[in-house]
Amino acid sequence: MTHKIKTRLLAAALGLCAGSQAHAACPEDGATPFTAGPANPNNGFAEYVQDSNGLALELCSVSTIDPVTGLPGNAPNCFFDPPQPGNPFSEQIGFGAEGFWWLAQADDAAFPAGLAAVLVMAAEAAFLTETPRDGDQFPFTRLRIRLDVPVVGFYRVTHPYGEQVFEVTTLVPGQEVRESFDIEFAPDAVNQGRVGPWLSWDPAVEPPAPAGFIGDGVTSHTVVGSPCGTNFLRIEAFSDAALTLPLPIPNNGGSNTVQTDLFTVQGQIFDGVLATPMVSDRTSYSRDGASTAQVDVFTSGATTASVTFSGAANVPAGNLPLTGDGSGSFYASELLDPNGSVVPATVTLAATDVTTDPTTLIRPLTDVVSITRAEYDLVTQTLTVEAASSDTLVPPTLTVGELGLPAPVSAVLTVPPGRVTVTSSAGGTDAEPVLVVDSTDSEGDGVPDTHDNCLSLANADQRDTDGDGYGNRCDADFNQNGVVDPADFSTLKAALGSRAAPNQDLNGNGIVDPADFSILKANLGQPVGASCCGVPLPPP
Repeated sequence: MTHKIKTRLLAAALGLCAGSQAHAACPEDGATPFTAGPANPNNGFAEYVQDSNGLALELCSVSTIDPVTGLPGNAPNCFFDPPQPGNPFSEQIGFGAEGFWWLAQADDAAFPAGLAAVLVMAAEAAFLTETPRDGDQFPFTRLRIRLDVPVVGFYRVTHPYGEQVFEVTTLVPGQEVRESFDIEFAPDAVNQGRVGPWLSWDPAVEPPAPAGFIGDGVTSHTVVGSPCGTNFLRIEAFSDAALTLPLPIPNNGGSNTVQTDLFTVQGQIFDGVLATPMVSDRTSYSRDGASTAQVDVFTSGATTASVTFSGAANVPAGNLPLTGDGSGSFYASELLDPNGSVVPATVTLAATDVTTDPTTLIRPLTDVVSITRAEYDLVTQTLTVEAASSDTLVPPTLTVGELGLPAPVSAVLTVPPGRVTVTSSAGGTDAEPVLVVDSTDSEGDGVPDTHDNCLSLANADQRDTDGDGYGNRCDADFNQNGVVDPADFSTLKAALGSRAAPNQDLNGNGIVDPADFSILKANLGQPVGASCCGVPLPPP
């Protein structure tokens, strides 16, 4: 069992070893703040991380191409998880579950048998899961301490960013001490972690770091950069909590102290050039029953950029240019050739500019989903969702996320959702607010009162030939003065027997006849009939 009994940061004149040696004062948090640059459009992580000494590092991405997968793999100077085959985003960014702006690890090879130590310090680019996915970026700094000790006691661990003290009361297989400080940080912001400034190879000691790097990632080397002046890992054993009684470490010549000043370090110096800004707004396709299809690409970014796209499976060959509007919006539409029987899974977008690095985005090609109806009926407590896909040749499955049911769907719900989302098996999605409606139908003509242009009489056809929002069945007000009066009677009389007077054909049988007179006479002297949606009329 392990207890961390205290965490202490080195004070200004604290002597950490026998004798009179003293070290610089540690910052209050054990590390100094650092600045993360703007998000790189290629991967969504900060372009660089710059420490308080001005050392800026970019994601260490120098790689070789794996002859089997054809994907980037680790090369000298950089370590990262290789891209995951079949994961377009992982292939786009050039690494898998994790990559590093900076990574430093203490070398415990010279420690006595029975004592093993792990000290990892990093600025890491990772994801919420082991599968890289855009939107799941999780950048963080790490300070990790692991100890496998030979005897119980108190252990003071001094490292480049402070010190911790641990009490080990029971020996267990493996590591008795497992401490980690993982602190998320944001791009384009000043951040505080438990590490920083970044350790780098000591330039006064041979060999020098490779050009453009602060270490080669594999060779143990002395370092500089500790804000505490402790460019080493030291472990001291004591038998008391006050740390006054040294506890000899077995196989260590009777001493209670072990120390190393050797670290492996990786970090690629930021070259000062940002990536070309580009955002993929939409990459979609549509195809119909005639097996014709088109691809539509929408992006936004730098007004001076040149943007192209390319793809496989019937996309015309080459880098196809997008047209810009001069304000940062770009668009292209291409027909699949020779037809749309096969649609590529992805397209590749590329943006270049004179003063910036190229940006390449691999984006899925999806259908376009349109929710055509999302209504909740207060009377029947029924949610109705209807939607359509831009792929009518091979219609995909459309699913209402809130219900877990395929669209179209009608479901009885006591409480409706405020919005519904429909997702296509072809990748498209749409979300719309739910319209709350009242299906009360007072006259039983099959048209809800909220949509009925004649609320007093049944008129299932909703015929409104003069377009004033009042159905003919209720609208004998031909002169539009707001009341059925003798002038309207005269108008109807003059049209009697006509098949060319649709406004006076109140019952919609195709001719002005005595039945229309009966409708008018029943309303003579009355206001025009009530309507859900009639235009305002003058008072009677």
